[in-house]
Amino acid sequence: MKRSHRLSAAGLALVLVGTGVALVLTANAAQPPRDEQWKKVEAAVNKGLPKTAIDHLNPIIDGAIKDKAYPEAIKASAVHN
Repeated sequence: MKRSHRLSAAGLALVLVGTGVALVLTANAAQPPRDEQWKKVEAAVNKGLPKTAIDHLNPIIDGAIKDKAYPEAIKASAVHN
């Protein structure tokens, strides 16, 4: 392989890696934290208030689906049932 082709391939690899890192960082930053909502659910469950816990779970499910955070939506749905 010619030197110019190797440099082009290395440059392309660096661009792809950089793009991948940027996408991962922006995807994590774009999702709003729902830690406070999860704490409310846990507190309601600990107090024996299942209806209140469900009321707190519904916005978590809706927000997770909107943000395409499907694992969190599945977790919230499993707790819901």
